[in-house]
Amino acid sequence: MAKSPHTPEFRTKVSQEYLDGSSYPFLAGKYGIGKTTLQQWVAKYRLYGIAVFIKPSGNSSYSPDFKKICVEAVLSGEGSVDDVVAKHNISSREVLRRWI
Repeated sequence: MAKSPHTPEFRTKVSQEYLDGSSYPFLAGKYGIGKTTLQQWVAKYRLYGIAVFIKPSGNSSYSPDFKKICVEAVLSGEGSVDDVVAKHNISSREVLRRWI
């Protein structure tokens, strides 16, 4: 999966614009970013702040136990894919879907 071209500062700015009252459709059009991507950014930003967007270079790695916990959370109805991705700071919803 390709890394995002958007800086942590940009992601923070857009997330904060949503929290300040702008809508997802408005921001998606304004910045040319998918609505789902924006929703993921905002969900993670609400929980972790700008730190969630600052990642070391390279791919994230997850233990088998962590993967199992996340998959079970979705399958048991504890949360949606998007909820679990935000709660556990998983790199993307596609990663969690592959685990499922």
